[in-house]
Amino acid sequence: MVLHSAEAEDDCCDWFFPAITGDLDRLKEMVSTRLNGGNLANTLASYKGRYGQTVFHFAASAGSIRICQYLVEELNLNVDDFISDEGLTPLHSAIAGESYDVAFYLLNKGANPNAAEKRGLTPLHMAAKIDMGLFFSLCCFWLTRLCLQAGADPNLVSLGQTPLGVAAAIGDVEMIKCLLNAGADPNVPSTRLSNAGADPNVLNHVSF
Repeated sequence: MVLHSAEAEDDCCDWFFPAITGDLDRLKEMVSTRLNGGNLANTLASYKGRYGQTVFHFAASAGSIRICQYLVEELNLNVDDFISDEGLTPLHSAIAGESYDVAFYLLNKGANPNAAEKRGLTPLHMAAKIDMGLFFSLCCFWLTRLCLQAGADPNLVSLGQTPLGVAAAIGDVEMIKCLLNAGADPNVPSTRLSNAGADPNVLNHVSF
């Protein structure tokens, strides 16, 4: 049950602060003193922010990898059990927050790369659309490869686009090559590259 009272909101903030700041000792203390028995996953998932983010979402977005490791390895929580009101998983949050080390970790621990939020946006779509300079492009490239290795479908459509359409729209040639090598289909009817705002000849400039 999600808590809604003012007192409950304060209690939620108590949980979110150590997740965001990476204060593992504080979070462990709270778990040991406030959570007595019951289902840990259900209890922690019941503490939600304004848009339904949980402790796991905040930790992932903030790059608090030690918190994420604690939740997965010591509390044995399943990352895909934590879903926001918008359908976002902690993997979505890690990518949106540019917390690439957390995203790598979650994928290696079995996070679902095909998990779609309410609009159909998958982690792969999010990784394909980030264009923030060389360092972040390299991170997104390797993150995209890891998503694909974990079984991400490069042809899933979200908001009328596949990840390939997203990458083409921003002209990320390396991302395009990566997705094509993974089996992305440039002729998916609902996501032709021209409809994604891309140069219709972009694939002519891609060499393998």
